[in-house]
Amino acid sequence: MFLFVNTYIMHHHTRIGIIGAGPAGLTLALLLQRSGIPCVILENRSRDYVESRVRAGLLEQNTVDLLRELGAGARLDKEGLEHHGVILSLMANAFESLLMN
Repeated sequence: MFLFVNTYIMHHHTRIGIIGAGPAGLTLALLLQRSGIPCVILENRSRDYVESRVRAGLLEQNTVDLLRELGAGARLDKEGLEHHGVILSLMANAFESLLMN
């Protein structure tokens, strides 16, 4: 990163620390790495704990696609369950009759 001060160019070094090794932290670190930006992930749990747990209950499809593109989809593909959507039917008839009136 360069800061322009008057007519001089000064080099400015920014250190990036990412809090948490969950899906968001992992994705951010991989995106930064892909752009050539060094960073460090800070996690208060042990590596064994982190690697043995599911860190997200549900990932949207665009997130899954991005993780695969970044090379982090192997465990996701091996252990993840595909979600096929939700059907909402609670009081469907009552709601439909309200719309008709």
